[in-house]
Amino acid sequence: MARPVAIAALVASLAAAPAAAAAPFDFDGDGRQDLAASTPGLEHRGAPSAGGVAILPGGRPGTLFTRATGGVPGEPSGDDRFGANLASGDFNGDGRADLAVGGEWLRDARVTVLYGSRRGLTGDGADTVGPDDATTLAAGDFNRDGFDDLAVTMILADSAPDYEGSGAIRLLFGGAQGLSQQGARTLTRPARGQDEFGQAMAVGDLNRDGHLDLVDSAFGSADVYDDPPDSGHVNFCPGTPAGPQSCTTLQPVVRGPGPGSLAVADIDGDGYDDIVGGIFIGGLYDDKPPAGTLVLYRGSASGPSEGTEFDQVTSRVRRGERPADWYGASVAAADLDRDGYGDVVVGSPGRNRDAGRVVVLRGGPRGRLLRRGDVLHQGSPGVPGRPRRATRFRGGNQFGAAVTLLRADGDRFPDLVVGLPGFRRGEGAIVTMRGSKRGFGRRPARLLGAHRLGIEAAGPDFLGLGSVLGRP
Repeated sequence: MARPVAIAALVASLAAAPAAAAAPFDFDGDGRQDLAASTPGLEHRGAPSAGGVAILPGGRPGTLFTRATGGVPGEPSGDDRFGANLASGDFNGDGRADLAVGGEWLRDARVTVLYGSRRGLTGDGADTVGPDDATTLAAGDFNRDGFDDLAVTMILADSAPDYEGSGAIRLLFGGAQGLSQQGARTLTRPARGQDEFGQAMAVGDLNRDGHLDLVDSAFGSADVYDDPPDSGHVNFCPGTPAGPQSCTTLQPVVRGPGPGSLAVADIDGDGYDDIVGGIFIGGLYDDKPPAGTLVLYRGSASGPSEGTEFDQVTSRVRRGERPADWYGASVAAADLDRDGYGDVVVGSPGRNRDAGRVVVLRGGPRGRLLRRGDVLHQGSPGVPGRPRRATRFRGGNQFGAAVTLLRADGDRFPDLVVGLPGFRRGEGAIVTMRGSKRGFGRRPARLLGAHRLGIEAAGPDFLGLGSVLGRP
């Protein structure tokens, strides 16, 4: 008589089991990743900087989501900056990626979750999760249960009484019903005095133990009153069968600020993911704005090893470096040419008086890492549009303020998307460039301004399309 009970239990367990995991940003499960591009300065219903997120399948015009979209919780409010932070994962295990959307922490900044479907991303069933001071987001299956989970920075949280607003990271776990507070865990800063713990985050398996690790970094504080001053940090939070439990601080590579941007990939082809961080601001007492630099921490069985610095000179980037390049303001990493080595795309939006450029650095065996970068800018072969510098009366295009790598066209090579938030006096734009074995710029590229996507500013607001791009 136990047989029907056993069959019923089996059916129930199969119903609860997740489908094959969808790639991040593949909202309709068709095997192609869709672009999510924010317009944090969008005015809506009289609310300035209410924000919005444009979903652009294959880099084509798509759907704009705001807090006024049907099914999306809440109402547009001034300075919400809805879309200021993005992350994607299959949180409910239905085989279609979902999108976590964060706003500005000065407002009610709980995370809004939009769920994927056969029709792509919709407002149907959208909900809010997490703390009220959420900022940076990162997604991955931290506990290996088949459902993606979400790491959320709580920027106002303070893990100890010696520093106000040091930050903490909240882990929200996925399940058949999506993200939940049940079983949530808080990671606290590993060192006294660290400022803005969780300012930037990335996910990967740095020690190759089969569990996803979490990496966080921050500029640090330039406040003259800090004692001792915080010179920035990079923290490694190793994965466990239940997800990351604690973090340790990695030895700084350069004196001064820490990385404000992060990417993780296997740069040297040894099977361990590596950390790439961009340091693009200077210290309080610097004589002139820095050009920016990269730091690389190589993965190993014991975790990240001692770091190495790579600036534009050591990487042999054409025309070297100049003050205020903002080199490393954005970074993305993937194996672009399928040679077994991860490559790094670096945004340098301050180059040439804020016209901006992007540098592509090639991975390789140790000793040939991140060398001889290809340079892309508006005006170079295959890149649409003209470079526009800042003047006394208007800002520059800021080509490279954000970069992301997506498999948008279904082939074997990642495609590059570059943000230009200064385009057309702050309207903003994106450039999409298809990947190939020989790199970018060899196949047709597209420039899409906010107006071509049907996103219009109400008055002189800075829309900023391209300032935030969804990054797998």
